[in-house]
Amino acid sequence: MVLAVEKWRPYLLGRHFIIKTDHFSLKYLMEQKITPAFQSKWPSKLMGFDYEICYKKGKESVVANGLSRVSTAQLVTMTVSSLSSELLEQVKQTWGVDDSIQTLINKLTNGEIIPKYIYSQGLLYRNDRVVVGNDSALHSKIIQLLDDSSFGGHSGVATATKRVASLF
Repeated sequence: MVLAVEKWRPYLLGRHFIIKTDHFSLKYLMEQKITPAFQSKWPSKLMGFDYEICYKKGKESVVANGLSRVSTAQLVTMTVSSLSSELLEQVKQTWGVDDSIQTLINKLTNGEIIPKYIYSQGLLYRNDRVVVGNDSALHSKIIQLLDDSSFGGHSGVATATKRVASLF
C-alpha cells in the first residue's frame, strides 16, 4: 500500500483519495501501536496525504479474487516483465545457444509431454519457474534486478537467493 502511494505521489498530493483493502487491520493503521522498527516508518510515509482506508471483505471483492486465481506461470511472467521489459528477451536469447533447451522446446511445441516442463506463451517453464540458459552475466543481472526492485528490497543474500530460485 505504501509503495503504491509513493509511486502515485504526484497525482495524490493535495487530493482526497480512498484506499480500498481486504485487510481489516489496515483500516486502523494510524491508530495502531507499531513496535517493529521497519513498520514504524510506514505511517510516517503516509503523512501529508488526504486519504481514507475502506475495508471490504475479501470474498466480496470480485477483482481481488480474480487476481488471486492467476496461474503461477502467468504470475511469474507478470513479475519478471515488470522487473525489466527486456529481461524476457534476454532469457529467450540464452535458449538459442543451448541445443538441449532448443530440443526441449521443439518437443514441447510438437505436443510431446515432458514431466516438469511447460512451454506456454513463448516461455519455457520447469516446475512453474522460467528456464534461464547458461549465461552468468544474465544470472547476475537477474539477481541485481530482484534485489534492487521493490520486490526484493535488499533483503539479504539468503532471501534474495530464495526469491530468485522461486522465479527462475
